[in-house]
Amino acid sequence: VIRMSSQAPEKNWHSLSTAEAFHELGSSSSGLGLAEALQRLQVAGKNELPQGKATTALSVFLRQFKSTLIIVLIVAALLSAGVGEVIDAGVILAAVLVNVVVGYIQERKAEAALQEIRKFVQYSARVVRGGAEHVSKVEELVPGDVVRVTAGDRVPADCLLLQASELEVNEATLTGESLPVEKSVGKLEIDTVLAERSNMVYLGTAVVRGTALALVVATGPLTELGMLASLIQGMEDEPTPLKVKLERFGRVIGIVVVAACLVLLGVGMALGQSFKDMFVLAVAVAVSAVPEGLVVVLTAILAFGMRRILARQALVRKLMAAETLGSTTVICTDKTGTITTGEMAVGQIITPSEVENHSSAE
Repeated sequence: VIRMSSQAPEKNWHSLSTAEAFHELGSSSSGLGLAEALQRLQVAGKNELPQGKATTALSVFLRQFKSTLIIVLIVAALLSAGVGEVIDAGVILAAVLVNVVVGYIQERKAEAALQEIRKFVQYSARVVRGGAEHVSKVEELVPGDVVRVTAGDRVPADCLLLQASELEVNEATLTGESLPVEKSVGKLEIDTVLAERSNMVYLGTAVVRGTALALVVATGPLTELGMLASLIQGMEDEPTPLKVKLERFGRVIGIVVVAACLVLLGVGMALGQSFKDMFVLAVAVAVSAVPEGLVVVLTAILAFGMRRILARQALVRKLMAAETLGSTTVICTDKTGTITTGEMAVGQIITPSEVENHSSAE
């Protein structure tokens, strides 16, 4: 038996015949044996898309403090406590605590709901092993497996077609084309682009018509969809418009308050007042200038927004993201409703009158 040491994502499977693909993968039309499949699963890993780092409770909690305004409030509380204003310090810390607790609870609820959804949605595949067809978990598929797909199925891995009968597949999740693509068996030129590889079916696409028998050639992160997911995982989250404004507001508040306190302290010292009295006065002014109620009100509004969005069957993972849609004025998409690169621009605007003038000139 030929065993694979690893998957080969660089292989142009669409340019191979079925016999060549079987030889490369050490498989046959009767599929892999159970023992061989288990060994390959240990080498290739589970047939799952790459997941980002797990969000821990501690990371969610610490994320609540990543705000300039929160830091300003904490500093104000410490200064208040330092000059003996315990009540003021307690009020400010209470405002910070409310903000942190509400944000933490809402985001943990969203994470928990997302995990439950992932556990609830389980896919299976009809796989041929040892000449017999049976149902297996999609996660347990390995390169060399032979699978059967029919209308209504979700393609469980990247596969080379062995047999196909009136097969049509919706590949919008991968190529952006909304119309189903007809599939057939047969070698293609090596430079055939992905959207035109009619002898291949890909993970995450949907079978809308017909049936097929296919050879699994790539699983998990080495599938076309898996490699796209890996690229997305490496992208950094951009701050929301509200977060940018709050960070700017917090910096301005901090700079203005510090400058005002220094001026007040300097003027008082110049007029002969004691340093201690002027320092206490400067701290009192600084604390009074910090809007401790803002973060509480903002957090409550965002939490309410998350609940309203959830009522419309959408899940928001981060509290600050709840306002992003409210800041959106224009959404640009192509004809299929997808944005391939996330960057679109208007090349030319043609009004109805211009079209009529152009037609009459011709």
